[in-house]
This record gives sequence, C-alpha cells and structure tokens, in this order.
Amino acid sequence: MSNGERIAREEATPMVGAMVALLTQHCEWITPAGSYRREKADIGDVEVVAIPKPSLLAHMDELVRNGAIAKKEYTNAKTGKVSFRWGEKYRAFVQGGIKFDLFLCDMDTRGNQLWLRTGPADANEWMMGAFHKYNAPFTVEGGYIWSKSNVQKLHIANETAWFDLLGIPFIFPAQRTIEAYQSLIKWGHVWGDVNRYRPTPKPVEGDKPKNNPYQWEEWLETRKSAVKTPKNATPQKAQWDWAKPFLCDDGLVWVHVGYGKWEKRPQDDCQAKAHLEHYRRLPRSRDAMAFTIQIKLQGWERDERMVTAVRNSLAIIRGGVAA
Repeated sequence: MSNGERIAREEATPMVGAMVALLTQHCEWITPAGSYRREKADIGDVEVVAIPKPSLLAHMDELVRNGAIAKKEYTNAKTGKVSFRWGEKYRAFVQGGIKFDLFLCDMDTRGNQLWLRTGPADANEWMMGAFHKYNAPFTVEGGYIWSKSNVQKLHIANETAWFDLLGIPFIFPAQRTIEAYQSLIKWGHVWGDVNRYRPTPKPVEGDKPKNNPYQWEEWLETRKSAVKTPKNATPQKAQWDWAKPFLCDDGLVWVHVGYGKWEKRPQDDCQAKAHLEHYRRLPRSRDAMAFTIQIKLQGWERDERMVTAVRNSLAIIRGGVAA
C-alpha cells in the first residue's frame, strides 16, 4: 500500500481491474505482475507491465490533472525534499489507496520484463548472479537481453521464450521461489540457444495481410515463429512425445517439481504439458533430465524393494502371508 500497509488479494482485485481499465485503451498490452501475479494472499504495492501506445503518457498526465490518480510522493529523509517517479519508462502512482508501479517495455523485452517484475526479489537477485556465475551466453543491459557472442539485442517476446533461453522448464508465477531456480540451475547448466532469439527485420507495410485479426506485433511474432512446410511435403510430426524413462507403466509421467524432487503427474497436467513443450524445444535439456531421472529411478526402485522386504518381514512375524 502507499503507506506500507498490505491488503487482501481478493479486496485488491477490483481496484487492480479498475486501474487496468483506465490505461487499457492506451496500451498495446498490459498486465499486473509482482506479488499479485504470484497469487499471494495479501499484497502491498502492485507492479504493472505494459507496452504503451504513443498516447499513454499524455493520458496519464491527464488522469493526474483530473484527480483520477495521484503521483506517488517520495520524501528525502535528510532534506525533506519531495520528488516523484514520473519518467518515460517507469511511473509510480496511487489509485484507490493502492500504490502502482508501472513499468513500460516493448516486444523485444516483454518476456524478461514480465518475469523480472513478477519476482520475487530474492530470486531475481540470485538469477542475476547466476548469469555471471554459470557463464550465461547473454547479458542484461538497459532492460534488454544481449548476446555475448556478437553484442546483438535479443527478441524475448514472452515468458515462454525467456524460460527457453534460461534452459529450464516454465515455472508458474505462484511457484517462483529462489529455491526453485537453485534446484534447476547449477554447475554445468545448459543455457538456451541465443540464435533462436535474434530480432527479425520488420517487413514493409505491404507485407501485412489485409483484414489481419491480430495486432501488428503479434502477427510479426506468428510469422516469425511459423514453420514453413516445403511444397509436396508432409507436415513434420512432433519432435518428441512422452516416453521412458519419463513415462511410467501406469500411464503417469515423472515431472521435476523443484527442490530436486520428482512427482508422478497425469499427462494432461498443466505442469506436465509445460515440461513436455520445453523438452520439445530443447532436446539437450530433455536428454540431460532423462539421464538424471534414470539415475534416480535406480534409487527409487531400490527403496521400493527395501520397503517391500520390510513389509513382508513384518507380515511373517505377525503370522500373516508375505506379499
């Protein structure tokens, strides 16, 4: 909250929706982030990430003049001087008693900026150190992601692309913790291929199809990511599907849930689907995880045999019949 207090998420939801409604028409895209997106029971300040239209900043200035929102005041403890955060990339304001931090991005930074502003802060700080510690092939500068090999700006259009670049399965916002990242990124980690995220030159306006139902930027994303099938050729089949060692005899699949733990999940489980899509895009990650699970399966089978032996022994002692 603007005065340091916190509010229940359910109580804040209508006010967050009202704030988004005030800005939506002047944004190409906008969404709440921070602890609100991580579905915490109570929240303080609400981070918001948006791709602005040219009219957004002037619209916000008008909202301030009309009293619909108020600039958040920051008072210097030593001098008592009051200042505001009201720039071209970041603006802090109060609306409905809640402080909002608005971060502006573009299609090249939407994925990593949404991830960054979703948090949590301690996990973000650890990840920034991990980029250097574990020799990531990219660097972060000026809010953009840059390839180290040729100092080229990368195009990270959404969080799926960002997690692929990190070389780990997609982690849903509510499950993002420093421990989750530490369990997935260690020495020898294989990062994603930066070559998959080089920006595509923007085509001329004449390339845009008539009556296109998508926004211009979204259509560019669709066109860039589309896989063209040669004429007189059959469409490519899925690169990979659930198989052993992930697939169990009972039809369930092993899914890494963080903290070095694995769980059996139905194949239509949302986290299982996210892992499968990640493995399809990054076969090297799939192979590494398959090697890991094969090692763990030996231990699990040994433990299961020991449990069975103990149960049989207890059954014999109690006069029963061993399984």
